[in-house]
Amino acid sequence: MTELIYAGEEVKKIIKKAYPEAEFRDASDEIHTDRFEVSIRMKELGFYKFALQKGFALCCFRFRFKLMDKDPDVLSLVEIVIGEK
Repeated sequence: MTELIYAGEEVKKIIKKAYPEAEFRDASDEIHTDRFEVSIRMKELGFYKFALQKGFALCCFRFRFKLMDKDPDVLSLVEIVIGEK
């Protein structure tokens, strides 16, 4: 699973702590600072659940598109995580 994340070092630290095997690549440019790509060997929905629980899911580029497209798996996941709180 690879995700482009628009967030700073704090989010990167959260991911590194939970997934030490994660690989990161700086994806910042002149316009988009604090942007990185993360690659982890796991299912996408598992990562999105983690991101929702930690509060940075909306910083995830693909997650936002899936949410806007009303992807049924993503909508169901959001309902589950919200129900846990």
